[in-house]
Amino acid sequence: MDSVAPTRGPEEESSRLDRLEQELTKLKAGLEKESRGVAGWAKRWGAVLALVVAIFAVPRGVLDVYHIFWSRPLTELVPGKTVEMGFDPTRKSVSFTLGIGVENAGTKDDFVSDWGAIAQNISAQPPRTVQFSSNDIQCTSEAGKIIKPPYPLHTSTSIQIFCTLESDTDPFKQSGTYEIEMSVSGANNQKKTVSYCFDLGDKLLTEVIGSTARESKRIMKNPNCE
Repeated sequence: MDSVAPTRGPEEESSRLDRLEQELTKLKAGLEKESRGVAGWAKRWGAVLALVVAIFAVPRGVLDVYHIFWSRPLTELVPGKTVEMGFDPTRKSVSFTLGIGVENAGTKDDFVSDWGAIAQNISAQPPRTVQFSSNDIQCTSEAGKIIKPPYPLHTSTSIQIFCTLESDTDPFKQSGTYEIEMSVSGANNQKKTVSYCFDLGDKLLTEVIGSTARESKRIMKNPNCE
């Protein structure tokens, strides 16, 4: 079994610095009494230089250990204020496009590794649930570029993505209040979720799903059910 070096606490590191500084003072004092020969001068100042390097290496070492053991991503999702509902009469499908703000406020890069969603009519009894896998969802950047996992999220970076969920029309033909919960998985399978709640009335459903052409409607979120 490999041995593990003991971890030094802050007090021990401070004591170590004090000892190094004391040793440096002794070496500098001894230098004045040392022979003025080139060999003696080089030997003494070589030791001094090694001590200086050791002193300044201590904070860097502590910092490196911190980054190795405590550095981590901190990715958060922020929902947009609207949902865009679309209808494709050729495919006989309905779609919902969600705007999502994504920010990594951590100290380590993150990656979008997967996503999924659940939609349900929470007005129905019992609620009817529709599952969306990553294959049912297409996400794009603000520039319209398709995002495919793994997608990097660098530290101190904020981006906006647009994810479109597509389904057949049957689960969305009934009016009521609907909720879509979108989940995004990052590095180490850490999952973040964001919810969208909105109303689909009879008039809206007739205009969209009852159309013979492509339709698109922007729907305001319902703040009362979140």
